[in-house]
Amino acid sequence: MSKRKREVEDGSDAGGKKYPRANLSAQRQSFENVLERSKQRLFQALKLARGFERQKLGRRQKVAKEAGDDGDSERLAAEVTALK
Repeated sequence: MSKRKREVEDGSDAGGKKYPRANLSAQRQSFENVLERSKQRLFQALKLARGFERQKLGRRQKVAKEAGDDGDSERLAAEVTALK
């Protein structure tokens, strides 16, 4: 028994397959939504990492001050400023 052929609709990709334009616009919109959500997640993760880095640098500054190491203390202060 032979297979049924699909009807040809307007719009096509590079492979020569035909797809309806409405489907392409829906796929594009879906892709843009996924991309926007991914950007938001990335920025949230970077913001969280920045907070952890700030905590780590603060702890290192405290240890450097207690040890009396002015060179490390100044360098860490510059790193904190750059982190902001």
